Amino acid sequence: MDGQAPERWPEWLATLLLARGTTSLILLLFSHFDRGPKGMNALQHLMGLILTAIAVEMFM
Repeated sequence: MDGQAPERWPEWLATLLLARGTTSLILLLFSHFDRGPKGMNALQHLMGLILTAIAVEMFM
């Protein structure tokens, strides 16, 4: 990525930090989701949605 457009490194860094921050926030707030199987299922769906959004963005 960076080799193709080295002048865009601040954008890549911001994207990486945003993704890392979002994931960290979700993991830190896990105790609110941990309400049995339904909470875990909701967390899995949320993480899958975030991962899919990142993958689609990388294709564009």
